[in-house]
Amino acid sequence: MKIQKYSKLFAVALTIVQIWTVKSHSINEGKINYDEVISTMENQLSQCRAQSKTQKNSELWTILSDIQQIKSNICDIDSKLKGKDEIIAYQEVQLEDKTKLLDFQIKETSKLRQEASDYKDQIQNLQSIITTYNTTNNKNNAELSKLALEYNRFNKDRGNEIIELRNELKQHELSHTSCIKLLDDNFKKCESENKTTIAEYEKKFLKLRAEADAVMEKRNIAESHAKECNSLSDEIRNKINSKTDELKKCIIKNEWLSTPTLNLSSSCLNLSAGVHEIQIENGKHFNVVCDGDGWIIIAKRFDGSQDFNKTWKEYMDGFGNLQSEFFIGLEKIHLITTLRRYKLHIFQEYDQLTDSTDYDDFRIGDAESQYELEEIGNRENDNYYDVLYYYKNQKFTTFDKNNIGNSGFNCASEGRGGWWYAENCQFRWNLYIKSILMKIRPYFN
Repeated sequence: MKIQKYSKLFAVALTIVQIWTVKSHSINEGKINYDEVISTMENQLSQCRAQSKTQKNSELWTILSDIQQIKSNICDIDSKLKGKDEIIAYQEVQLEDKTKLLDFQIKETSKLRQEASDYKDQIQNLQSIITTYNTTNNKNNAELSKLALEYNRFNKDRGNEIIELRNELKQHELSHTSCIKLLDDNFKKCESENKTTIAEYEKKFLKLRAEADAVMEKRNIAESHAKECNSLSDEIRNKINSKTDELKKCIIKNEWLSTPTLNLSSSCLNLSAGVHEIQIENGKHFNVVCDGDGWIIIAKRFDGSQDFNKTWKEYMDGFGNLQSEFFIGLEKIHLITTLRRYKLHIFQEYDQLTDSTDYDDFRIGDAESQYELEEIGNRENDNYYDVLYYYKNQKFTTFDKNNIGNSGFNCASEGRGGWWYAENCQFRWNLYIKSILMKIRPYFN
């Protein structure tokens, strides 16, 4: 019976030891389930109480008291462990912050290392540049030394030249002194001779004065005759003026007329490219520019070297250089296009496009019609812009001769150049057109 009693006590003790072992192991792992431990102990205690209802003695109650004390100790340990868990959680947060700070510092360190590497490369480049500069500087110093030597040698040579020039200057001064002395002697001689000449001039002056008085008397008579001439009738003066105008027109029309040159072509047909003299059917002959394909170039502008803002007289006669930019002249164009039918080609170039137009019957009038654009015929190609459509039957206009109907504004002003302007003023020699080429040739069906 006693043995059985002690066996049960031994089993209870063994249970307590197992509980402590489990608890110690759980504490070491940091994973304690206190509720499970207490539940196990309570189950063991209940079994022990059931077996000991009839066998209550002091030893068993002592064991139970110890179990209660152990349970109380376990609660204290649990409380302490919770405090430690909080401390561990706080330390883990701090450790995480420190880890982030360390990562940031590592990144900044890497960045600084990269910058240091870049600075190192820059320093190496600068050192290379400095080396190159020093090399160049040494070369420049050598050149400067060489130039200094040449400068010193030049100064020495120049000093010798200055000395020679000073010697020559002294010689010139001596010669100048001699010349001055010679001039003084000549002046004195001349002064002596002039005294005699003055007396002779005084005699001549008196004679000329008497002659001048006689001339004044004749002048008075001439003025009297002039007043009589001024009393002529206005009709006679008008006739004289009319004849004078006719004479001027005749001179204009025949200004190129001279002794006819034989065996000259009347156009550029069958002539090579370049300047040729032609003779038209009425006998007049003058130089023209042929393009080598039968065309007579009447206007050419391509580089702005020739100013086209010219007077009426200049446009009538022509201007410019036949080898470069020029306008052949309205009178020549009239003479050429009057005797037979001519075709006209106009090529224009703007900043970003080109345009060409052909007309099959081009003709202008004479000076009396103000070189009116009498005919243009039909336009042979359907291109971007009909250049002459708005100007047919318009008179030619320059900045000093406005023939634009009743328009108060002169389209040829402000540097636009002469043209057969209408009121819209669309054509520009010098404003928008980059280059222009106008040429004519006989028309063939």
